[in-house]
Amino acid sequence: ELGVRAMEEMIAQQSATPAVAAVGESAEPAASACPFARVAACFDELEQTASRNTMVSLLAALYKEASPEEVHKIVYLSQGRLVPAFERLEFGVGEALLRDAIATATETPLEEVRRQFVQVGDYGSLVATLLAGRPSGAVSVIEVYDGLYAVAVASGMVPAAHIATVFSWAVR
Repeated sequence: ELGVRAMEEMIAQQSATPAVAAVGESAEPAASACPFARVAACFDELEQTASRNTMVSLLAALYKEASPEEVHKIVYLSQGRLVPAFERLEFGVGEALLRDAIATATETPLEEVRRQFVQVGDYGSLVATLLAGRPSGAVSVIEVYDGLYAVAVASGMVPAAHIATVFSWAVR
């Protein structure tokens, strides 16, 4: 519920902006894809602040950089969701599978992932530690969201290799 009102206002503004120019008018250039690394950095900043006003400002700045298609995905991701609360969608990815995916995606031996997790205590922080110093890629919010959504809606067991591939997009 971080700045829900600000999120709703931003979505309304983005939705009200015409996507296609009328004949004879010059269209604005299409917004480039918002890199997921930018979203992750914003989420890190959000975790570091207790000020609600600062949180709203950080999110508003992020939404301004995103396309209308990306904004709603970022809103859900900021809530730890992929869909609205009234839709039931579970990841169904256990800790062991997540650990294997982290090891594969970061090219780190599984035992090292386990050892460092005990020290760090959080998989997000662990990934940041494992990737420290590596250049970040330009994977987009939409690519990461779509990959996470595909994992979440897959029926039955999802192969660890598929989860590792999706996860690799997010950490590039």
